[in-house]
Amino acid sequence: MFGLAVVGYLFLGGVGGGLLAVAGAVALLGRPRSGALDSRPAQRSLFGTAFAVAALSLVLGSLLLLADAGNYAALPWLFFSPRPTYLTFGSWALAVGVLLGFLGALLWFGRVRVRLRASRLFHGACIVAGLAIALYTGLYLSSMGAVAFWNGAWVPALFVLSSLSCGLVLFSAAATALGSGGAAAQAAPLLRIDIAVAAAELVVALAFVLVAAAFPEAGSRAVGAQSAVALMTGPDAWLWWGVFMGLGVAAVVALDVAALRTRIRTAGRLWNTLAPAVCVLLGALAMRYCIVEAGMHPALGF
Repeated sequence: MFGLAVVGYLFLGGVGGGLLAVAGAVALLGRPRSGALDSRPAQRSLFGTAFAVAALSLVLGSLLLLADAGNYAALPWLFFSPRPTYLTFGSWALAVGVLLGFLGALLWFGRVRVRLRASRLFHGACIVAGLAIALYTGLYLSSMGAVAFWNGAWVPALFVLSSLSCGLVLFSAAATALGSGGAAAQAAPLLRIDIAVAAAELVVALAFVLVAAAFPEAGSRAVGAQSAVALMTGPDAWLWWGVFMGLGVAAVVALDVAALRTRIRTAGRLWNTLAPAVCVLLGALAMRYCIVEAGMHPALGF
């Protein structure tokens, strides 16, 4: 049903959406009282890079989705469907997210003068668009009634939490890499939020697979239970437990705690920048791959 291109889209769409929402939130809540945009070079570089990376991630993810679909003649219907669908919602969310990401990079890198009210509206729109994109990556799977394992609210909730964790960790890593007092100081509250998000992600992930496995029903729900068991014990179990749970959740939380305790002494250090970013990205990719594979091949573990 799905190839690796769709897994890549789910991953890149989540990363781009999460980073867009986090960058918008930090810019909106942390703006200086004296103006709409922070004029410090380190802050300009931080936000410009964050918005550019978010936009590029969304563009690449969209291209992977288009490559997997192959039916390019039907593209206009994704935006102008006679009735609203999840695909229509997702297509517009991606288009708006890409536009906002590139515009944000232009605003911050280009030192464009923006009024305070316009800045608030713009960064608020980035939050909404980023969250909508992250949500859609989950709805994209959960709306497919033929695969019981993906149905329900668990997958969208898990994908949103994972996307936010990616955005928080990547933005924090970028701030830490700058090594300046103002930018590095922004990382601390983001890391505290990420610890809470990662804890929620762990709870939702465990509930998702355990509920599906423990309470199977007749028909398609029984197949969903097989998918859950295959995910936890099948050939890809090492990715689920080791890479997603181990690196993407447990290791990221441990690195967040360590960074909070040594923030002043380690700002700008390479390991303190790369390690959490690599762990959260590998975990997010592994989680999406495992869920897609288990839903398509529920009997692999038997």
